[in-house]
Amino acid sequence: MNRFSRETYDSMPWAQGGTLLFSKPRYEQIHALKLVPKEDRLPMFSEFYELQEYLDLAANLPPGRMLDAGAGSGSLSYLFAHMGWDVTSCDHDKSAFLYRDGKFMSVDLNKDWPFDSGFFNLIVCKQVIEHLENPNHWFRQVSRLSKRGGMVILSTPNIASLAGRLAFLRSGQLAYFESYWADHRTILHYGQLKSMFEECLFQDVRFHTNRYELYNMNADVNGKRMRFLSPVLKMIASRKTPEACRYGQFIIVSATRS
Repeated sequence: MNRFSRETYDSMPWAQGGTLLFSKPRYEQIHALKLVPKEDRLPMFSEFYELQEYLDLAANLPPGRMLDAGAGSGSLSYLFAHMGWDVTSCDHDKSAFLYRDGKFMSVDLNKDWPFDSGFFNLIVCKQVIEHLENPNHWFRQVSRLSKRGGMVILSTPNIASLAGRLAFLRSGQLAYFESYWADHRTILHYGQLKSMFEECLFQDVRFHTNRYELYNMNADVNGKRMRFLSPVLKMIASRKTPEACRYGQFIIVSATRS
């Protein structure tokens, strides 16, 4: 996000400013924050790092038609529009959409999406699929709407992470699916996501994340040092699991339509 002027950044809509995971960094911090290793990134800037990951994944794509499915406040729509993309934003409710100049459509993503087949060069779906009733329907829709060679990027809570496993052992509840996150109803493992993409004619499925949790032996987790526990967890973690899925707070998946 250091591609933008101060004026552009300051006017950008933000998701949930001031809450634990969605603090907006000062413009002067952007470049330095991007350089912080994923294991040392602070939870308060999780939103910033997730947005930055989306921008980096699409950085080499020539601007074309983009769909922001489940646009929320419009943060991604705004950023990609300022990179030259022709952005269509959709969500079930416009009340949260803060990007006043954006092109918005009210769409129930649980039903068929009202767009032409093969229309979009890029479809992004940030922290949305866990809210939907039928993820298989989501995959069929993005497969239909994506141009061949087009990219899809989605993100969702990472239930397979070491931090997530520890949270389940401690409380019996999956991280980001506790009562506080009552509107999260669809739980997806990274293996399921890979299979669903491939079944819907996508290839080059890759996993990324915004930040690592329980990675660094000096990291603070819930206010406690994990010097003794983190190395043990790393030893027992399967090396077949992508690193982003072992340690990442959120899974961010990119795939290309074949």
